[in-house]
Amino acid sequence: MTTQAETTQAANNENMKPAVELAVFNLASVTHTEDHKFIAHQIQRYLKVCGNTSLEYLQNSANVPTVANIFALSGSVLELILFAEEQKKAQAGVQQAALLSMNLIGLFLEPSTEAHVRMALRPMLGLMAECLYAQDGKVKEADIRRMALHLNAQMAGDLEKFLQETQLKLSGLLSSASSLGTTILQALAVPSITSGLSVSATAGATAEKRDPNQQFSNWAKPLLDLVMANTQVDMKPKLETTAASGSLQQNAVKAIAVLPTLIQQQSNAATQYSLAWLIQETLKAIQKQANKARASVPLNHAGEYEQHTHGDILEFVTLQADALNAPPCDGVDAQTEHSISYAIGAERVNHADFYLPKVDFVFSRQYNSQMNEFDHSMIGARWMMPFSNMIIQKNNGYLFIDGKGRKHTLPSSIFYETYTVPFEGFTVEPFEDGDLLLNFGTDWNFHFQSFNAGKHYHLVQQFNDKTNEKVILSYLLFEQFAYLQAIDFQMKRAKHVVKFAFNEHAKIIAAFVDDQPEPLARYEYDIQGNLTKAYDQNGHLRRYEYNDAHQLTRYTDRTGRGQNIRYESIEASAKAVAEWADDGSFKTRLEWHPRLRQVAVYDSYDVPTYYYFDLDGFTYRTRLADGRESWLSRDGQKRITRQIDFAGLETEQIYNDQDQLIKIIQPNGGVVRFAYDEHGNLTETKDPEGHIWKKEYDANGLVIREINPLGHTTQYKYNNDHQIVEVTDAKGGSKKIQYNDLGQMVSYTDCSGKNTAWQYDEEGTLTAQESAENQNVKYLYSTQGRDKGQLQAVIYPDGLTEQFEHDEEGRLLRHTDSKGFVTEYKYNTVGLLQQRIDANKHQIGYQWDKQGRILKLINQNHAEYQFDYNRYGQLVREQAFDGEEKYFHYNDNGQLFQIRQSNILTQFGYHADGQIASKTYTHLQTRHSQMEEFEYNLNYQLSKAKNAESQVDFYRNALGQLMREHQHYKVAQLTPLTAVLHYEYDELGNLSKTIRPDGQVQTNLSYGSGHTYGIAFNQQDMVAFQRDDLHRETVRMLSNGLIQTKHYNDVGLLSSQVIQPEQETTDRMQLHAQRHYQYDKNYLLTQVEDSRLGRLNYQYDPIGRLIKTQSLHKSESFTFDPAGNLIDPMATQTSTVKNNLIKSYQGKHYQYDAQGNVIETRQAGEILKLTWDNLNRLIQSDHNGQITEYGYDVFGRRLYKKNHGENSLTLFGWDGDLMIWESYQKQGNIQSNQKQENPDYTKHYVYEPNSFVP
Repeated sequence: MTTQAETTQAANNENMKPAVELAVFNLASVTHTEDHKFIAHQIQRYLKVCGNTSLEYLQNSANVPTVANIFALSGSVLELILFAEEQKKAQAGVQQAALLSMNLIGLFLEPSTEAHVRMALRPMLGLMAECLYAQDGKVKEADIRRMALHLNAQMAGDLEKFLQETQLKLSGLLSSASSLGTTILQALAVPSITSGLSVSATAGATAEKRDPNQQFSNWAKPLLDLVMANTQVDMKPKLETTAASGSLQQNAVKAIAVLPTLIQQQSNAATQYSLAWLIQETLKAIQKQANKARASVPLNHAGEYEQHTHGDILEFVTLQADALNAPPCDGVDAQTEHSISYAIGAERVNHADFYLPKVDFVFSRQYNSQMNEFDHSMIGARWMMPFSNMIIQKNNGYLFIDGKGRKHTLPSSIFYETYTVPFEGFTVEPFEDGDLLLNFGTDWNFHFQSFNAGKHYHLVQQFNDKTNEKVILSYLLFEQFAYLQAIDFQMKRAKHVVKFAFNEHAKIIAAFVDDQPEPLARYEYDIQGNLTKAYDQNGHLRRYEYNDAHQLTRYTDRTGRGQNIRYESIEASAKAVAEWADDGSFKTRLEWHPRLRQVAVYDSYDVPTYYYFDLDGFTYRTRLADGRESWLSRDGQKRITRQIDFAGLETEQIYNDQDQLIKIIQPNGGVVRFAYDEHGNLTETKDPEGHIWKKEYDANGLVIREINPLGHTTQYKYNNDHQIVEVTDAKGGSKKIQYNDLGQMVSYTDCSGKNTAWQYDEEGTLTAQESAENQNVKYLYSTQGRDKGQLQAVIYPDGLTEQFEHDEEGRLLRHTDSKGFVTEYKYNTVGLLQQRIDANKHQIGYQWDKQGRILKLINQNHAEYQFDYNRYGQLVREQAFDGEEKYFHYNDNGQLFQIRQSNILTQFGYHADGQIASKTYTHLQTRHSQMEEFEYNLNYQLSKAKNAESQVDFYRNALGQLMREHQHYKVAQLTPLTAVLHYEYDELGNLSKTIRPDGQVQTNLSYGSGHTYGIAFNQQDMVAFQRDDLHRETVRMLSNGLIQTKHYNDVGLLSSQVIQPEQETTDRMQLHAQRHYQYDKNYLLTQVEDSRLGRLNYQYDPIGRLIKTQSLHKSESFTFDPAGNLIDPMATQTSTVKNNLIKSYQGKHYQYDAQGNVIETRQAGEILKLTWDNLNRLIQSDHNGQITEYGYDVFGRRLYKKNHGENSLTLFGWDGDLMIWESYQKQGNIQSNQKQENPDYTKHYVYEPNSFVP
């Protein structure tokens, strides 16, 4: 039943709809003439009901030559009949006349030399109407792209110029359209003759034609041919006739009188919704778009670049048949979150009950609300299970129901010739003894056999001739029905037999494997044969509820949380029209268009998204509530050939005659090319920068060699199961892998010969991992209760245990750390995290909206972090714990355009390919702005980034690795300078050498896959490393003669460090030092025994926060509020910091700006004032009058420091995020050779591998 609120909303939606609604699509994707047949049947019905006439009779009056354009013909005749029946008023009347006019423009014949132009114009006008007739309609970038590509597909031309020329010709076009429309109406006005009359029409182009070089000699004949043709679709009319019988002729006469005037009014651009107005508004949108930024690729780019000019021809209709099927692909473009198909409205549910790892088999059930052929299924009405696919005899052939419950029509010829199901990828061919063989494009064949003289064909065997593996299915025959009794898996790795037990109604009540006495799954049913309860292999229960028509109305997960469904009727083909969770959240409501293949999908807040799909169910267009659209162009094989996303970004895909993808044109114009061998294996990929990646294959089609653009080769070896067992890298290093009988990795030996091993139980569940140092981590799983089968504990090498507790759906409920402290998690009625309770019993709360978007984070101090969204689901506001607000604004393409804070406005600019081109940060009080700009190469890698104080250029090799980085310093009062870094890499891509701007060279020496064993600076060894079997550093030998030794405990934590001189002479023994480390049961550092500093102790609270440190001469305690803010235990202030901004601590007082930056600290008469830029970077410090300024590059790296007191300048140099040099220069030292108190210097820094430690 429909609720009152939904009825009211539906009425409101109906009132908001334009008078004219179209389906615009890519012509190449049309593989049927079913829509034209449907329209022709509708026309025939109108003629018979309203005019007591028919297409057969009208042929005598229809000898008017037109362009052979079935789209324009069927649209013109239908709309003229509707116009004669009802002439709409006001704006609806203008839209009606516009639709008539655009159809007739695409149909009239002369001048024939311009027929292709008019044929191209008609769909463009239709797309304009689709965009601009909607409430608050706009022509978006995606729409402009579609028009331009459509134009280029039929003639070379500029869209703007074409439309400007059309403006000049529009009056003449409308005059010819009016003449043709009048002629057709005159034929409709001819009095009817009820007696049968045979009329022969002049021959012309065939009915399906759309060819400007051909003609229809009689406009009724193509429509009649369509009426007489066989059809696959339901011809139930979608347009109800309300006029009295015999009124068509009278109404046509009246329409003739007003049609010319109404059509000619379409040339007035001042009339909203007229054709002239549509063209005018589209030109405005084109001119607006022309002012936007261009592509991000620099003009001097290398590589292959193409503009998107090859187009797709568009067409439109105003009436469509229903979809024949749901598409084979799942996803957000094809179905709702809980699997209601957009194309046909079928509710689908898929639940897995058990898994047999040895044969890699999942026993999963699928429900399909429209699968009435399975009303007597042995697993419950309209449920199917693995291997229950059927081929069913029908009146005109056969019906195959695949593993998703989708239905495919097969011809009767399948018993004597092979039939390939169009664009589905599977074939049906005759087999021995009248059986059938199906193949889905793999090495597996599926053998179907009938047990009831050809009425039903069941799968009896699945076999693979290459591997000699098979699955044999045994049936129980009862009253001409076959019931699957056993599944016999005969695989190379293992053998299993799954057996089923039945109740007295031939329903499965249990599934067993081999001779095990306990069932793997159990099932219960109601008296109507509906599955009501299903217990999986862990004993967890799912429940199902139905109406009297076997339609699933509610089902639960294994925790009892339910999902509800409502249908439009109880018919077998009824659509599911709503779904919602038990608490009303995640509600989805679907409304199918009464005339078009379009569904409006409303979310919990009644915000619609519109999906358009073709006759085969493939979505080709998605329109959001804010008007943004995405388009998918498909060819006749349903392959995606072009995608225009919601931001108007276009990607094109091109295929060869072998159906192989050979070319991709990216949104930035970069071209990716692919090449294949004679077996269809991908052998070369050429990236947009022109670099080629190669692959070589063995006889089994397995990759045995990969060669990168620099010629480095990686080789692969396989076992008999086609699993990789050895990888030889470009340096000759070899990695080896071993597997168990289930195909699971049990051993990995790296190229240094170090081995890691894994152990599993007999069901294939991981039980232990052993490192190269023989340290074991063990995994335990629950054997009973609600978390049966899930990870219960991890036991570390030192024996400490970490424990977990989950619910039946795997949600973590309780975590007990290795010290015994517990963290709990609670969830709301739909399973979203609601509360986290830490070991201190402090809570973090989460609140969600009805669409599952986070609304609030409530921290342990009960402060709130809030999120607000607009009706389109975009984040528009954040309020942080400290009260700071951010407002987010988006452009027409849905891209983030502005972030507004209390005093900072951040604006984003984009290149035409969607890459960020600029960021501008403006202080709203001072109006001071800072800008960052970015450029990219054809591989979307950053090539340039600059701001007012710097510019960084990146130069890359064929692998995309950084070879040179040019850092340009543009510091005020300093001559511009450029620092250049050079990089070199080994064959494995590891950084091997860095040449610094002053020519100094750092060399990294590595072994194996890239483990550092030494670092040299200017060809002088600085440090050498020895490593253990886990490649951890154990010995460090410094160039100054010191040696550092490290030891680790069983869990890999550092347990001791010893520093000693290489030569233990008397004067060097003072350099000897050592440290020993101890940890608590949570692996937090608790004690350091330092040979120089003595003992250092550390204490923590139950959630791991440091609360006390103690050394020989000093003890310090720390106190935190529940949210982790450090508080002063001696202060009189509150014990919580609700906004996370500490005002004072141990006598030091803090002040903050609106962004939460510290702007002043005071302590004991000392004042430090800090100034921050628009990006929250420190740009000035004033310490009691001592002023220092700072500047940054575009990545936030500090470039310089100016000390006003010293009159000095320090420059900083960077390698990534590492500061590798600093250069100090005192202004008074310039031009002076005298010895200074603080002489100028340049320091270089070398860091530990993969760290920030110098």
